[in-house]
Amino acid sequence: MADKNLTSLLRRLQNVSDEHLKCGLKENQLEISEGKYSNAFSCYGVAGSIIKAAPGALGIPEEMPRKNSAAIQVVASTVFEAYTALVYMRSEHLERGLDKVADDSPLAPFRDAFRLGCQKRGDDSLVQHLRNALCHGTFDFDDNDPKIHFEDRGWELTVPYQDLIDLCLQVFRLYSRAFEIDHPKFRLPDKPN
Repeated sequence: MADKNLTSLLRRLQNVSDEHLKCGLKENQLEISEGKYSNAFSCYGVAGSIIKAAPGALGIPEEMPRKNSAAIQVVASTVFEAYTALVYMRSEHLERGLDKVADDSPLAPFRDAFRLGCQKRGDDSLVQHLRNALCHGTFDFDDNDPKIHFEDRGWELTVPYQDLIDLCLQVFRLYSRAFEIDHPKFRLPDKPN
């Protein structure tokens, strides 16, 4: 059930234009200092480079079949990207600020994404569980079925690989708009007329 909610939320996030996102951040006074987040955008580039690197450069034994080493590279890249977006880029100021966002705000889908999984105040959200699993829980990747299974203190969820990547991209997009960084990777494509 949670991954269906995540999938529909991701569609809502993709429907928020960059301009509306920027306006919503200003209206809700959610400016964010650049500080450590400038490093996060560099980390994002490194996550993409992991997939393209020669396996030997990553310490993967050369005798390992290419199919296996490619799967390891995808997992490493995905975990590094998710860790950067959901743990390293975590902003208490932003996440707590999203709690006050009105339902008609362009930021409402982001608020809902960060609150997904909470039945009542004080519950851990989906994003918090994903963070915990990345930091000290467990996660498994099934290369036959592109999904990642996360476990955290009795909580578990299997997230489609593409949903996790899309969630990370949306977090990077939110921050790129907050910093007014115009990076083509985090810009929504123009919609056809």
